[in-house]
Amino acid sequence: MSTTELKRIFAQNPKILLGRKGIRAILCDVFYNDMAKVNLMLTAYDEGIVDSLRSCSPLTAVEKSRYAKILIQNHAMVDDRAKWAVDTWNSSFDSAIASALDAIEAEIQEETASSELEVVPVAPQFDFTAEVDNEMFDRSDVEDYFVNPTIRLDKNRIYISCGIGNSDNGFFIYGIKKALICEHANANAYALVYNYMIRNSQMNDDDIPRFLKKDERLYEIDYRSVFRTAIILLQLIKNNYCKNGVLELAYHGEADNLKTAIRIIDTYEALFSRLMGKEPVKLSARLNAKGIPVYLDGRDGIYACNNDEFISNAREIWYGRKINYKLTKDNLADLEYILTEISPFDSFKEGQFEALCKMISAKKHSVCIMPTGSGKSLIYYFISILQPLPIFIISPTDILIQDQIRNLQAFHRIDNVAHLQLTGENSFSCYEMFNSFNYITPTTLQNRNLLVAFRYINKGSIERYESMVREYELSSGPLLSFVVLDEIHCLSNWGHDFRPEYLMLSKFLNKFLDQITFLGFTATANYTVVEDVQKQLGIPQENIISPIAFEKNNISYEFHCVKTQNEMYALLGQISETLMTRNERTIIFTKNDDFSRKVADVVGYEADIFSRDNPEAYHHFADQKCKVLVASEELGIGINLPNIRNIIHFGLPLSKSEYIQEVGRAGRANEQVHSYIIYLSAANAPERLLKRDTPINEIPSLLEGLNNDYADAYRKLTNNCPTSDVLYQQLMSVYDDFNRRDRALYVETYQPDELADAKQKLYMLYVVGYINNWYAYSKSKDDTGIDIMIDVNSIDTKSYKKRPQKDV
Repeated sequence: MSTTELKRIFAQNPKILLGRKGIRAILCDVFYNDMAKVNLMLTAYDEGIVDSLRSCSPLTAVEKSRYAKILIQNHAMVDDRAKWAVDTWNSSFDSAIASALDAIEAEIQEETASSELEVVPVAPQFDFTAEVDNEMFDRSDVEDYFVNPTIRLDKNRIYISCGIGNSDNGFFIYGIKKALICEHANANAYALVYNYMIRNSQMNDDDIPRFLKKDERLYEIDYRSVFRTAIILLQLIKNNYCKNGVLELAYHGEADNLKTAIRIIDTYEALFSRLMGKEPVKLSARLNAKGIPVYLDGRDGIYACNNDEFISNAREIWYGRKINYKLTKDNLADLEYILTEISPFDSFKEGQFEALCKMISAKKHSVCIMPTGSGKSLIYYFISILQPLPIFIISPTDILIQDQIRNLQAFHRIDNVAHLQLTGENSFSCYEMFNSFNYITPTTLQNRNLLVAFRYINKGSIERYESMVREYELSSGPLLSFVVLDEIHCLSNWGHDFRPEYLMLSKFLNKFLDQITFLGFTATANYTVVEDVQKQLGIPQENIISPIAFEKNNISYEFHCVKTQNEMYALLGQISETLMTRNERTIIFTKNDDFSRKVADVVGYEADIFSRDNPEAYHHFADQKCKVLVASEELGIGINLPNIRNIIHFGLPLSKSEYIQEVGRAGRANEQVHSYIIYLSAANAPERLLKRDTPINEIPSLLEGLNNDYADAYRKLTNNCPTSDVLYQQLMSVYDDFNRRDRALYVETYQPDELADAKQKLYMLYVVGYINNWYAYSKSKDDTGIDIMIDVNSIDTKSYKKRPQKDV
């Protein structure tokens, strides 16, 4: 249907525009359940575009531009999609529809008044033609707040990103001469206090230390001033302003604020010291008119100044030394106190405390195997808090990283997080860490510039690009405390999902970060996978930690075997209708986007489709704007969404491990869960296809002409691999192309639709020894593909001598 048809529907029944549910149903019909378009239109609706159209239809060019900007900034939309949504709404509306809506609302208000109910006045609409005042700009206006945070370091000031409330964008500290390494005897404990206090950039009352809330005061605490004072004091310690362990201060502010700031520092220092097994040391600060002048607002001495220049999630990290812990049950009370400040819980789940104690004290790499929903992520959250060094978390997908960041914000009030991504603006050529939690996918980790930076991180130094490139030593050990391998089972060669980046991962970690301990987490590693991961990373048997049993008593199972694909769709429709009637949230897993679209058609307007082309669907479902999410297996790993009661598999799961992962998306709070599996009878597949002794080389011919769930399952299990002869010819074609050009180093550009196949062939050539290495290098110049650097026989110097000018 065209926008003309949508406009006709609105004209006939304008009341639809007053409710989101009615709008969604109409949009699903108009766009034939193309959920990417439906979500774009709904997002614009949620931002109030209909209200603006009622005030002025059609929208002016300025208003259209402003709405597109809102969609891009607030919802991470691509430019052309945002413009499409705005243009479509603009073309589907006119002044007659606006007048009809006004009449309907007037009628509703009359009915309300006659019922003697209070009429709530409608708030005035935002004037999109007005210039946005800088004072109205806050973190929520920043697109990609967590993607590659960075700041330009200034030797004359220190940037603190943390503020109280929405309008406080942090501050700068002026007047402190920076030191690379803190020389205080208790530097590590103070580094822990500092990094803990700056864990959240957008603070509110929940971030005030709990022990302060128990105080009875005549006046409310001015926590903004207290926080800034505490941070200035900690920066003075960090930069070696203590003389003989004493800070001599000429403090120009309220004495009570200084006293409270010191109390906060002392309380947290004592807590972390007890956990470290050290005696607490109180901060010695003396007031002295000739001491260090400290102002919370001023222009002399050491002073704080509000940040009204930019917004960045980056922090200037205080690097300490990795701490060797020996935690016992005696430390449980202190750890649970931290837990109450960073989560809604006051005690650990079963297995969490035991796993934390073992992993943080392990001398070598370790793996934690715990069931889905048991709280594995909280273990490495704590490990990060207890170390004065950043951590890297390697996760399988970007959507899983977004989910982790959402949970850190929503449930743990932590946003000291970076989502490292290869973008057109960032190729990591000048990389430096600015956050405690650094999330990255194996694809991004393969970036060559990043691997070069790891060499410096591994030995405790960084390269900074100032007037010239200089190396600075920041620690006597590595600058990372741990590398966390989330969903570590993906590292194994024994999975059905062939991911070249994961298969290269152990090589890069062992080569570039060999001084750093690796921590693996999974819910689905069987014996073969564990053995493979142990071999790749050198994990001792005693460091395989599985503290709790794997029984899941909150899941009931239903298996439905049907004769035809049409029966699968019919049964799915019946089950989903029943679940929606009960108002229960459901995820339906399929094997590809084609099946997802057909499944969504069966379910109806309450279904949204998650795919690479429609990642917004995840956010719609997470925000409870739809009841049913249809997704492929990419959403089945690690995602933590609340209140999911049902998992439906449309077709047989590919493996037991995949099934455990996907059914584990439901019942995260241990509520009752229903698992439904709808699958075809074996009569729908050739008998020889299902035999265990069928050679892999026969499978492609057995799949010819077969187009059902069994065919999709086997194509995924074999990675859609052709016969060995065809695969050999394909590999030889790639090899011959490199060999013909006779160079040692190539930078090849691959488009998104050919990237996966190219990486698989490069990996195979790497395994047989022709390729020495290959790296994700950068986004291509036109920003449409990825440049891959391929190192062919780099140990053969003759290749460089032939064409030295081309091999740079």
